Amino acid sequence: PAGIGVDPQGRLWYAENQGEYVGSSKVVPLEKGKFYGHLSGLVTLPGKMNPDSPELKFDNWEDKIRKGAVWLPHGRLANSPGHPAWEMTGEKFGPFQKQMFIGDQTLSTMLRVQTEQLNGIDQGCVMPFARGLHAGAMRPCFLPDGSLLIGQTGRGWGARGGKQDSLQRVVYDGKTNPADIHHMTPTKDGFVIHFTAPINKDIKEDALLKALSMESWFYTNTGKYGSPAHEKRNEEITLAKFQGSNQSVAITVKDFSKKRSIDRLHYLRVNTDGMFKDAAWKTLEVYYTLRELP
Repeated sequence: PAGIGVDPQGRLWYAENQGEYVGSSKVVPLEKGKFYGHLSGLVTLPGKMNPDSPELKFDNWEDKIRKGAVWLPHGRLANSPGHPAWEMTGEKFGPFQKQMFIGDQTLSTMLRVQTEQLNGIDQGCVMPFARGLHAGAMRPCFLPDGSLLIGQTGRGWGARGGKQDSLQRVVYDGKTNPADIHHMTPTKDGFVIHFTAPINKDIKEDALLKALSMESWFYTNTGKYGSPAHEKRNEEITLAKFQGSNQSVAITVKDFSKKRSIDRLHYLRVNTDGMFKDAAWKTLEVYYTLRELP
């Protein structure tokens, strides 16, 4: 783990990078009495055991691992995530109140994470926020004026940004409304996508449906380093319609069910051509780690 933080509700979280017993990078709440995956930590249990003791074989512990709340897909969004920080500035930093912001050392990026609890299970989604930072983004901090200060390093493994170290500050201009995915949340037959800006009301439902595409896969935790994306498949979105306003879209996913969809990462892409009046990237992305259905 390279970063820990306390969320607005007082829960302690940590971020961990892909490795032995860790299929991909992730963010996880720390809870007393839970097993978080690496057998070497179990030698502190009573009985003077060592890593080779039969009681500590991975087969005995694999099903006891405390599942992460949100996967940060390796090679796509995060290879070495840093410290989480929560946006508690009010409206000083745009439309991202109370979301987790976390950077990546290797990819020199910043991400936004929104978590939720469903039937007592932690899950949630992650969206890209900033790319092309000077060095590895490790220590974000929101300042009293509402700006985001990002402490960065390229030492150790190197960073895509190319610099050995850097300190960059992100300031909201107070007027720009970025058209982006704010977060996504599951329903019994799919998801609702919440945007930060309204979609053009004259867009027809068939055009909305055509702008969306989804894939899903899952990771496994083993004694090997990391995990490939298992059983990767294209998910068929059969319906897309506005929900409540033109700032939220409900989608129906074919054969969406507990048996077929749980414990998978669902990756949604949105082609924004003609969708927004506000400035937007050509493609918006969100990755939802689905642990439970409503």
